[in-house]
Amino acid sequence: IFLTRGLLFSERIIKDNSEIENIEELFHPSETIPFAVTVRLSHFDEKEFMRTGISSSSCGMCGKKELKAARFHQGKIKANFKMDLNQIKNLRDQMIQNQVLFKKTGGCHAAGFYDGQYRLQCLFEDVGRHNAVDKGVGFLLSKNLITESKILFLSGRISFEILYKAYGVGISVILAISAPSSMCIEFAEEYGICV
Repeated sequence: IFLTRGLLFSERIIKDNSEIENIEELFHPSETIPFAVTVRLSHFDEKEFMRTGISSSSCGMCGKKELKAARFHQGKIKANFKMDLNQIKNLRDQMIQNQVLFKKTGGCHAAGFYDGQYRLQCLFEDVGRHNAVDKGVGFLLSKNLITESKILFLSGRISFEILYKAYGVGISVILAISAPSSMCIEFAEEYGICV
């Protein structure tokens, strides 16, 4: 449910929880993990949110007709938060300690969301970095904590797609154990996000 809610928000299909009328998970009779999720929205413009594929654990922009379909409608982020660089190691250590699936498998990415007091709001893991971020966004949205998120910490690299998702939440600082892509840097500079 968090993944679905977060993806809808990250794709700018919904602006808040009130636009979701119903979310239902569909299960096979013998399974405990859903194979599909159906969502009923109060309104939906099919032409504006056209996809040519499905969302998967790969790139968050897959299926977009053009990069122009990404909407940076808020303009430059007006950051009212300054990162204390001395906190980076503490945040990284806290994220690593909470990576339960990575400890078991060695093969999952993590996305940790922190507030302005450097408190961990949530951490989600997934094979796909983008899915881990969407799960976190969905959790924050469901708990009405979106506006309190200031920092996103990733276990992998920062791609343009991750930057786009963070921008939609209003996050002004993205930290990662790996490097940002050149496209990520370009858009981060243009829209006021520190990577």
